Amino acid sequence: MNDDDVQDRLRQRFDGDEDNSSKKAKNEKASKGEMNGENEMFAKNVKKEWRATSIYLPEFLDRSLTTSYKHLDLDFEEEYGHSLQKTRHYYPLVVALGIERLESMDPEEVQERIEALEREGGNE
Repeated sequence: MNDDDVQDRLRQRFDGDEDNSSKKAKNEKASKGEMNGENEMFAKNVKKEWRATSIYLPEFLDRSLTTSYKHLDLDFEEEYGHSLQKTRHYYPLVVALGIERLESMDPEEVQERIEALEREGGNE
């Protein structure tokens, strides 16, 4: 048995119905956020299927983010009977709404908000 035969057998056994090239193409699309019409919000395991992005926050914003989540989660649970998932729902909402708001701001408004944050952070 030569190397090609071994590779073919392994591909058949572990790749299922998709060949290696179609899996590679699908993975490349997924890494670019193009899920071929599939909605990424329905990922079974967001920690495996979504991209991780680290952000660094000053302590006062980190506390606000945590407190905001806890209050919203409590209200959400009282209303709907189940918890608001932090990684799957809360963080994407914070980012999406932040992007939406930033896109509607002109540079002067952004500068004013940065200055307000700097003042707020200095009052800890």
